[in-house]
Amino acid sequence: MDTPATCLVIDARKLESLTVDGPALKVTMRSQSARLFPFRRLSRVHVVGAIRDGIDTLLQCAERQTDTECHFYDWI
Repeated sequence: MDTPATCLVIDARKLESLTVDGPALKVTMRSQSARLFPFRRLSRVHVVGAIRDGIDTLLQCAERQTDTECHFYDWI
């Protein structure tokens, strides 16, 4: 049984760190434990707000998984 692809929304104001951890995107938000999001399950990554660190990580995400879209919104 295949797991459907999911959309990830990141609030840049609360982002502590964003890195690549093997075959996954590792997202750490302030005052929370790190979470891993496997590339194969990501269809889109939306970043709300101005991202300071991690833009290189999102570019790696897009390179590894050609079906993953990255969108940036400066609504904050």
